[in-house]
Amino acid sequence: MKPIIGDIVFLLGAGASRGAAAGHVLPDSPPLMTELYDRLAQRYPSEWGPSSNRAAHANRYRENFEKAFAEIDLRRAPDMPPGVRGAPGLTAIEAQRPLAVYFSEFRIDGARKDLYSRLLNYLQRSNLIEACFFSSLNYECLFEQASLRTGRSVEYLLEAAAAPFRGTIAEDWPGTRQSSDVDYVLKLHGSCNFSTPVDQMVMAQLSTGNTHVEVRIDSSDPLATLTESAAARIFPVMTQISPDRDDFLASGKIFQIRQMWERAIRHASLIVVIGVAPRRYDTHIWNPLSVATGDILYIGARGDTDTWRECNARFRSLGETFSEGFRPLLRCLAAHRKGRGAKLWNYLWFRPLPLERMRQCPAVRSTSKRRPPTNHVDRFTGLSVPKCAIQPVGEKACRLIRHPAVEFGGHAPGTSSITHTFWRTRPGTSGRRASSASWAEGAAVY
Repeated sequence: MKPIIGDIVFLLGAGASRGAAAGHVLPDSPPLMTELYDRLAQRYPSEWGPSSNRAAHANRYRENFEKAFAEIDLRRAPDMPPGVRGAPGLTAIEAQRPLAVYFSEFRIDGARKDLYSRLLNYLQRSNLIEACFFSSLNYECLFEQASLRTGRSVEYLLEAAAAPFRGTIAEDWPGTRQSSDVDYVLKLHGSCNFSTPVDQMVMAQLSTGNTHVEVRIDSSDPLATLTESAAARIFPVMTQISPDRDDFLASGKIFQIRQMWERAIRHASLIVVIGVAPRRYDTHIWNPLSVATGDILYIGARGDTDTWRECNARFRSLGETFSEGFRPLLRCLAAHRKGRGAKLWNYLWFRPLPLERMRQCPAVRSTSKRRPPTNHVDRFTGLSVPKCAIQPVGEKACRLIRHPAVEFGGHAPGTSSITHTFWRTRPGTSGRRASSASWAEGAAVY
């Protein structure tokens, strides 16, 4: 059996779920941290809205939610160490109940057109799924829902996290895969479907400041919505939204989950980070990635890419949004599957130009009879873009070269291949070149 920790490790952040939604998440796309206060104020007006005690600090929440939450809700200065007395753990955990209910309400619509579903579909069809190990910083369960809707099951490795406490940890911890139809997902900050029953003893212990209580973590169905009445009977197991990342419940098991993730990062030859903002104080994320020796692909804002490169120079950007970086990601996964090693970066060097920029490109304005069609509907984004729209990353020159995104041709019936013609107008070259490639997710992958 294959080990649970795979060769490819995914780390998903808020930007991943926001980008993966693509109009296929109900009731709306999950919020980013900068939007969380306004969303909560709308959903819970009495607790977060204009009539609440938090309304006077609305601007502070909007500017930096984590800092404001630590100073106001946890009543702890953000520059003080975790041992400094603040609000009792019970107060902080009870304040998280509305968050657990709120994040449990996000639903993938079932059309399987969201980017999570499409990514999983590609990984299955390319036989890469068993080499993948998933992790998430998100409270919501959109990725798990996508996995379940593809006919797979989800394992959070909560039993493996408890193994060190029972003295049953082995050298191959967390173990081997028992089935090829299981996606292993580590929720590094807990989850809206992680909970433990309300217990009077636990309540008494949490009422004392700076007390952390070790409890069993139960996971509920990611497709189920947590109701207000059900939330009143449980304590959510979710890391506090603060720079200290307090875990008042099950802190030992959350620590072991992060240890598993750190082990996965050490052994990974390819790490894919999507929508995760770089925060140096998240040492359980920053430190393992800083010493990672595998190739690291990043999808996120350009400014965040620069910061991540300060963490590890191996970070390579695929795009600023999930939709922009989705096709380059598939190409890199295909290159990794074929063991191309250093050639992986050949798939990152060029990316499509915006249509308005291409109109200024001499190669596109050329009247050559051999010019390919100038418009092409991207099968992933649905946008109309030039077939030959290629821009060297970090350069302003407009030129065309052979590139997987520049293809046209037809899918060979009854086969898994597609024949393409590539246009090249690099200095000294011209014309076209025919080749074939694997067909997956509506595009050629190499």
